[in-house]
This record gives sequence, C-alpha cells and structure tokens, in this order.
Amino acid sequence: MKTSTIRALLAVAILACVAMTCEAEVKRKRYTFELNPRLRGSSLQKARNQAKLAFLRDYLGSKFSPEIVNRYAEDIDIALTPPDRFLTKFDIIAEDEDSRPGEVVLTVEGTVDLAAMVNALVMGDVLSFGDDAPKIMLMPSPRFTSDTPIEPVRALIYNDVKQAGLRPVDYTQIKENVSVQIRKGGQLAPDAIKILARQAQVYNADFLIYVDIDPQVKPFSQGGYIADPDLLYTIVRPNANEILGEGVITARGSGSSPKLAYNAAIDDIAPVLSSDMVGHLYESIYSQSDVITDTVQLKNQIELTIDEAKPEQIQAILGKLRGMGANVDIAAGSGSGMVSRFNLEIAMDDTALYEMFNGLRLSAGGREFKTPVVFFAENRVEIEAVPLAGTSRKAAAPRPKPRPNGGLARSGGNYGGGRGSGGGTGGTQLAAKAKITLQLKKAKFSPN
Repeated sequence: MKTSTIRALLAVAILACVAMTCEAEVKRKRYTFELNPRLRGSSLQKARNQAKLAFLRDYLGSKFSPEIVNRYAEDIDIALTPPDRFLTKFDIIAEDEDSRPGEVVLTVEGTVDLAAMVNALVMGDVLSFGDDAPKIMLMPSPRFTSDTPIEPVRALIYNDVKQAGLRPVDYTQIKENVSVQIRKGGQLAPDAIKILARQAQVYNADFLIYVDIDPQVKPFSQGGYIADPDLLYTIVRPNANEILGEGVITARGSGSSPKLAYNAAIDDIAPVLSSDMVGHLYESIYSQSDVITDTVQLKNQIELTIDEAKPEQIQAILGKLRGMGANVDIAAGSGSGMVSRFNLEIAMDDTALYEMFNGLRLSAGGREFKTPVVFFAENRVEIEAVPLAGTSRKAAAPRPKPRPNGGLARSGGNYGGGRGSGGGTGGTQLAAKAKITLQLKKAKFSPN
C-alpha cells in the first residue's frame, strides 16, 4: 500500500513539474558606494538598493543610449522604483568593505524584464512612442491548432504593447493562410523573410511578429498529458526585408487533456515570453526610430536689444547666437544710435538665456567684452556690451522667475509642438509630454 502511494505521489510530482528554457541575458556589474561605519547595516542596505537602480540604468543604457539614460537618470529612477519589479533575478556576488576605507564595493549579477521596464517608463512619462505609435501585428503559423491555440500568447503580447502605447493589429482579419516555418534557432530562409515583410506592408503593420510552434504534446504513462512546446518567433519590418529580432522559448506543462497541458506550459512561461519577445520588439523599434528629447523642440521667441555696442561687437554676439542654432533677424526700427534690436528665436528657456548672456565673454576689434543683462521680461531681453573690467550703465536685471510653461515665452504660435490649449490671451502652454520620444522612421520596403 505504501509503495503504491509513493508511486502515485511521484507521478503527480512529475505531472506538476513545469520547466522552461530561454537564454536569459545575465549581466554582471560592479558598483562602489559610501559606507558609514557607525550605521553599517543601514548603509549596506542603502547600497544594495542603489545597486539595483544602477543595474537597471546600465542595462537600459546598453540596449538604448547611455547618454540619454544618464541625462534622465533621476526621472528613470523614479519610474523604476521599486526596482525589484523589473529584476527577474538579482544576486550580490561579493561585498568588499576592506579595499576602500569608507566605501563598499558590490559585485552583482542579474537578469532584467525589459518589457516591464519600458511599460513603467511610458507610464511615468519618461518614454513615448509618439502620437502615431507603431502598429504591431502578431501572425501565428498554421501549426497552432484548437488544442495548441495562439490566443494565450497573443493576449500576453498585445497586453504589453497596448500598455506601452503601441497599436496592435488584429491578425484574425487576415484571410489568406501564410505558412512560413521557422527552423530551430529562429532562422528563416530569404524567401520566407520576403513573404513576412510583404504581409506587414499589406496589413499596414510597422512590425510583424511571426510565431511558430512545435507543440510536442504527448500522453503521460501515469495518465494525463505532458506538453513540451517550442515557441519560435521572428520580428520583421518591411525595411529591406530585414530580421530585427528572433528567439526560441521552450516550456513544459501537464494536464488532463492536450489543451490543458499546453495552457499550463504557456501560463508558466508567460513572464519569460513577455520579457523576451516584447523586449526584442522594443529594441527593434529603437533601432528603427529617431530619438527626440523634450528640450530639442522648445523655442523662445523674444526681442533682443543690444546697447552700447560697436558693429564688430554686434557681429560677435550674433555670430555666437547663430552658432548655438538660434535664428536672428533685424527688427523694424533698429539701428538708432548705439541701440540695435533683433528678433531672436532660440531653444533655451528664460533662466538659461539669462545666465548665458551674463556669463558670455567675447572678443571683437582686439578687445574682450561681456554682455550683462540690464532688462528681462516676457518676449524682451536687453543687454549691454561692456569691457571686461567695466560696469554697465544700467542696473543689472534680476534673475527671471520660473514660469509654469517651462520658460517658453508667449507668442502667437506653439513653438514647442505641444498639444492642448493655452491659458490666457495669446498664451501658449505646453502639454505634459514624455522626456524621450521614439519617432519611427519611414520604412523603405523592397519587394525584391
């Protein structure tokens, strides 16, 4: 009786066992943090938490742009707090408190859920895919059946892409049956790539994820079924018939019927499936996009008055401004005596413009001069050309106060490209937008 009971329990354990294999990208990094000997325990805990955020930032930088990640480090940290939500694995390999007095050196290793990270950055207004977000279509191979359906996979993928603001294309509207088998490892023949690229264009999808399956559902000797499905996917865009990402994910599940065994495998593989497939999709979108930051488009349109300046000094000032990307035109009525007026359009807010002029040091006619600000208001800045050792005739203007619209001067047009209506007569108010926008480039489809 005892022997039969043990065998039954063993059979149940085998059936309940679920295994999944996917080559998760393991990263190892080393970080140094301050260590307070008097508060050693709390200092170590703080260092461990900081290491997690630094690990996520470094991972994001390796997939996208380190410069942009460093620039928006604080915004990213806020969006990714607490960091444990995005770490599928995180281990501290070593803690070194002896090599550097007053510091602790942590060596860490972990894996990251990139899909969850991107969704959090979108929700935190750090990242956006733009108003005309990419359209994503998931196309199943004919080897998906009623016993091994595509619907659980599609639900996982589409849920993630919709959270990120992307637009899923309904594959059920496709009338023709496209049969392209992906070999083990995700390789596709050139003709197969062309077929998938054409499908993406025909159905107006910017990216197509083709998913193939090798179900491998078999009866179990002790009853029920075991499923060992291999999910193989390829990400294609009609851009020179190019493969942008691919992978293989293997799972194991059990159940009393073939469909239940398959569903059990898909349920348990869901976190890996989402992170791996959708993570590769986001990398593909980044590789095909222009990166637009929130500071590029801001334009301050003002009237610039230059007092007490000689012609060569004026040219030096205008040359400096134009070298910074500003547009400068002579204003009507300019040129009376030692006063010159110009229309200035520059990608700089009030505070930065004020500090720039006050800190400017230029050379003209063999002599250096400075340009202190003597008047500052909306749409108007007045500066004087003064020798380096001299003082301005007028009193220095006070530092401008920050404005709710981010320092953008009011004018007749919306120079920031923002959405929404401005408050007040003639006012422009920028709508809240993401720090970083990925603007998808136009695809260059090649049918040959």
